[in-house]
Amino acid sequence: MADDEKNTTENANGADEGTSKPQAGNDQKGKKQSLDDLKAKLGIVTKTQKSEAVQETPKRTTSEDFDFSLNAPGQASETVMEDSGALDLSFKGDKKGLAARWIIGIAVLAVLTLGIGAFFGKVMKERSIENFKTKEAAYILGYLTSAKGEELGASEGTVLEVLKAHIEDTTAVFSALQKATDPQARLEAQQQMEAFMKRCREYRSKRPVYVLETVFPGVIYNQKLAAEVVRYVEAVRKVWEETSLLALEADTLERVSGLEDKGGMIEKIFVEPEKIKGEKWLKGVFIVRMDESNPTKVKGVTEYPVLPYGAEKGFMAPTTSLVRVDVTPIAKNKSKRYRAAIEARARSRLASLKQAVDLAGFETLQKKLKDLAARPPLFTIF
Repeated sequence: MADDEKNTTENANGADEGTSKPQAGNDQKGKKQSLDDLKAKLGIVTKTQKSEAVQETPKRTTSEDFDFSLNAPGQASETVMEDSGALDLSFKGDKKGLAARWIIGIAVLAVLTLGIGAFFGKVMKERSIENFKTKEAAYILGYLTSAKGEELGASEGTVLEVLKAHIEDTTAVFSALQKATDPQARLEAQQQMEAFMKRCREYRSKRPVYVLETVFPGVIYNQKLAAEVVRYVEAVRKVWEETSLLALEADTLERVSGLEDKGGMIEKIFVEPEKIKGEKWLKGVFIVRMDESNPTKVKGVTEYPVLPYGAEKGFMAPTTSLVRVDVTPIAKNKSKRYRAAIEARARSRLASLKQAVDLAGFETLQKKLKDLAARPPLFTIF
């Protein structure tokens, strides 16, 4: 009886142990399978699972192994897990490359935008400068053709009109002197020259010149054109300067001609006795000034207040010591020599004036200014 109870107890314990052990193993296996299924769904494959799958004892091949079902869990899960992992890695690599390409593209676009903007700004600036050049040419042309100068009256015309007339006059007189070969032609040319010199005095008084500060009142946009305009303005001033020098010769010639025109040029001389080496001589001194309106009488002799050349004080000189001398022949002789010298200098001045007027032509510069001023305005945002 006791033995039977012992055996029954051992069998029960063994049955419990045997029963409990398989159940625990099944639980662990079920948990492992659930974990594997979860990983399969998430697309996670581990090396351990692969190695375990490889090391598992191969099952016996049955007819079910040849059943090509679309719902086969093993192969499909492994394939999807491997492909999804590969795709995920490649996608991450492409994402980094794409970001770099975007950065480079944006940088290149920014550089191109800056370059296009700078080029566009430069083009607009150049077009704006060209428009200012057009306005500048129109202003200069208007000033040079309408300026009245400093001394010209309202009825005397503009600087350009007076200048052109003077250039034509100078050229005609110079040509006449160059062509005069016989005495009669030279005499006529000389008469033309003297009349021209008087006209030079008038030109000097008119002062037909331009004011450089008025020609360029502000910024100069066309430097090449400005250089030509400055040369022209200076050439016009040079014409006036050379004409003024010729007018000075005309002033001198007029004074010399006055000596010839006067008849009976009388000089008064005060004389007094003087001994030279024991001999009696008369010493004469020219009278620079004599007051003939206030004579006096002394012992029946008329006396006049006189002031000799070189004397600091005057004195009363009796008419018995005064001599009247007609120096007209002497004056005319000297005036001829003076005239010859003045005419020679005047011809030299005329040659210099001819060179100046040749440089003061306005036609070429006027055409250039008109062409520039007539240009249509260019479009610009400035």
